Amino acid sequence: MDRICVVGGGTAGWIAAGYFAAKKYKVTLIESSDTGIVGVGESTVPAINWLAGELGLSEDEWMPLANATYKLGIKHEDWRKNKQPWWHWFLYDRRKHHTQMKHIEDGTLPPFDLLEYGYHIDAYKFGETICKESALKNNCEHIIDHIEDIKTQDDKVLSLHTKSGRMITADFFIDCSGFRKLLAEKIGMKYKSYPELINNSAVASSVFGLDTSERVTTTKARSAGWIWHIPLQNRHGCGYVYSDKFINKDQATEEFLKEYPSVNKDEVRHFKFNPEVCTESIKGNVAVAGLSGGFIEPLEGTSVFLSFFMVRQAYKYVIGERSAKVLNRNAVRIFDETKNFVLCHYTLSDRDDTEYWKYYNNLEQNLNTKDHAVEKSQRSDYGKWVEGRLFSEYSWYSLADYFV
Repeated sequence: MDRICVVGGGTAGWIAAGYFAAKKYKVTLIESSDTGIVGVGESTVPAINWLAGELGLSEDEWMPLANATYKLGIKHEDWRKNKQPWWHWFLYDRRKHHTQMKHIEDGTLPPFDLLEYGYHIDAYKFGETICKESALKNNCEHIIDHIEDIKTQDDKVLSLHTKSGRMITADFFIDCSGFRKLLAEKIGMKYKSYPELINNSAVASSVFGLDTSERVTTTKARSAGWIWHIPLQNRHGCGYVYSDKFINKDQATEEFLKEYPSVNKDEVRHFKFNPEVCTESIKGNVAVAGLSGGFIEPLEGTSVFLSFFMVRQAYKYVIGERSAKVLNRNAVRIFDETKNFVLCHYTLSDRDDTEYWKYYNNLEQNLNTKDHAVEKSQRSDYGKWVEGRLFSEYSWYSLADYFV
């Protein structure tokens, strides 16, 4: 397979195009000028620096381009009645908690070989400025056009036909068309929903004038979900993730603006999503990545990483390193793991001040996530982050230690 076609721009599309173009494949990326960018995920895990390295960029080069700041961990507030915050660090030796806290207090950065750290990024700029630039430098063909027809045979895409009359062919296609799932739906890729996760909506906005020297992502549990607070170099990315089963769009907006009164109501953006994973992430000559491949929710900042993970999965298939069956199983496993970890934030909470939190209290009685979290946390520390293990035993230990 020499010719790769990426359908869709945005963060996932340009990650895919940049990655394969850097590997010297002949890459074409097609995107429609009519499609908006979601771009609500701006908090990442340490692995994002791997991707930049694959594209030939050092931390000093890519961080300014993406308005990026360092992320030493996540501070979760108001997830329990006692109001004590829970710190989730990027380190996997529980004895170093106080060391990490000292770096938060004095504003210093730990040596990466001792304590890992992540990043806060402008996801749109990371895709459009960094991955796009890398892809184009490596001869990626960029087409702005609208796909009107997709010719298929069995499980394979034969060609794409555009509004302007183009016909695009390739050996392998990567669907990064977001929730539209243009190629995935055409060849009948299957999806599995996560009904236990009831958050399905978000309001978001940029917030200016706040302290941008912070080195942590902050989450704040609220009446029907939680608020994220992410410091970038020039602004904060903030939003409220909620379940529309308990509050409507106007109520969520009002609750969000109460937190950030400087934001103009007209500048608030609204999103809908369905927590799910594609169980056939590679089928025929098509792979999915980004929102086409699945989405949990923004909690714990996994979206950009999972996009990168799916692109690497596609690459392993293209070079013949692993079969589609194995890679599809890997994708479901890491999404399931992410779902379980995120779910425990809600089910293990003792909050019962709203119907939303009462729902999760009742769900815990049926699912018994407490025992699952404790069992995961009692294994030995795993060491530094490695591909295929998004949350180590330390993450489960810190979660269980706080909630249980």
